[in-house]
Amino acid sequence: MNKKLTLSLDDAIIEKAKRYASDKRESLSGMVENYFRVITSNYKKEEKKLSSTVQELLGSIKVPDDFDYEKTKYEYLKDKYLND
Repeated sequence: MNKKLTLSLDDAIIEKAKRYASDKRESLSGMVENYFRVITSNYKKEEKKLSSTVQELLGSIKVPDDFDYEKTKYEYLKDKYLND
């Protein structure tokens, strides 16, 4: 289902966009829809809520700039499962 959307843009931008759309043989509405499709393609529909305890702890631990999370996780799991 299509709905109408009203945008307020600078006149010069509108004219440039119309010429661009015409050169590409595409509608201005189609261009705007495709733009929104691209920028929202990886958008998460809902963020997981963090518990109040986790929210309080956020930022309380400082790690070095070169901290390698994946390597640390790998070493932890290797020790946990292979050295028992």
